[in-house]
Amino acid sequence: MTGRAAAAVGLAAALLLAGCGQGRAPSGPPGMVLHVDGNRSRCDDGRTAAQARSAQTPLCSIERAVRLAPADATVVVAPGSYPALELDRGHGDRLTIRSAGAGAVRLPRVAVGSDASGVAFEGLELTGSPDGPTFDVGRGVHDVQLVRSRVTATQNDAVVLNPGAERVTIAGDLIHTAHAGSGVAFASTSTRPGSPPGSPNQEPIRHVVIRANHFDGIAVDAIRPANFDHLLIEGNEIEGVVEHGQHADAIQTVFGGSDFVVRHNFIHDNIAQGVFINDGRVTGAVIDDNVIVRNRAELALQLFDTVGLTLTGNTIWDNEHNVILRAGVRDAVVTRNIFQDMVVEDPATAARDVRQDHNVIAGGWNWGARGAHDISTRPTFVDPGRRDYRLATTSAGRGAGACAATAHGQPGLGCAGPAG
Repeated sequence: MTGRAAAAVGLAAALLLAGCGQGRAPSGPPGMVLHVDGNRSRCDDGRTAAQARSAQTPLCSIERAVRLAPADATVVVAPGSYPALELDRGHGDRLTIRSAGAGAVRLPRVAVGSDASGVAFEGLELTGSPDGPTFDVGRGVHDVQLVRSRVTATQNDAVVLNPGAERVTIAGDLIHTAHAGSGVAFASTSTRPGSPPGSPNQEPIRHVVIRANHFDGIAVDAIRPANFDHLLIEGNEIEGVVEHGQHADAIQTVFGGSDFVVRHNFIHDNIAQGVFINDGRVTGAVIDDNVIVRNRAELALQLFDTVGLTLTGNTIWDNEHNVILRAGVRDAVVTRNIFQDMVVEDPATAARDVRQDHNVIAGGWNWGARGAHDISTRPTFVDPGRRDYRLATTSAGRGAGACAATAHGQPGLGCAGPAG
């Protein structure tokens, strides 16, 4: 995990969730810590909450601790292997389930039921199960976090958010799938314009943050949002996604959505498409300060029906195919980017609907509309072989207003103001 990701994880792990789930009678003071240890020589599920406050007299199961925990409690779990956890009741305030930090806390999967909101999971190792997604957020569940955890799937998706899920944070996790399955998938459909026909109109998935995760070796899509409102994808590293005829993408939207922000991500060394908007209109999209490099077989950035687009400060270079804006892109601002090439599907539409300036774009230009400060040149980077896509000191285009990646592909901090 990069230093950038680790810093974001620390922030995410410090956040507690405010839940509005079904309440229950407290069995202890707010802020209580209950201990769980699966070592049968030490634990006893017959103990009270007061007894489980000591690490010397732990409970055996996470389920029992959840039942005993009052609002605003923390369940600290000792290293070991535990059965799958299915939460089926809510909490009046909030609950944190976290590892003791001394070793791996392994579970096949966690399913957060429709009545179990207001829960944070920290520092777990979720190993995957044939019974369903490794981390499954149920219909209508709200205020859930999964942070600083390792999430693996071999037969299903790693993380799934179901219709109506709201205020969910996935932060600082290592996410891997093998043979089948996406990294984070939204399981909601809509009848928004352009959506695949015949699908039911389900509740949108709202206010989701996917931040500072490392997606590595994903079998289908790393992140597949669907029917969403207010989605932030920020500071993630996505690599090792490989196309095997399953139409793999780093980030692909379907069934549309609104308020879509993709910012500060490092998408590299995939045999797959990079950022792909299609099969449902997206309104209010911001694609900002991403580094998308060294991807093969598909387009690095391909946008279809996108209304209200801000495409700014991105470095998209050394890909087999780079940037295309389809005819459905409207009300678009393209500025301060470094693109190896960029084309549009409909030059007449692009001349009307795409406003651009202060870009360095080496090739493409099939519609002929350039901003006053756009430059058509090939810049020089510090060390692309080591994923350092900062502009070299003597590079053409330096100071033209474009942004460049920082060292090792990490975005941010690379913007320079317009020349003069």
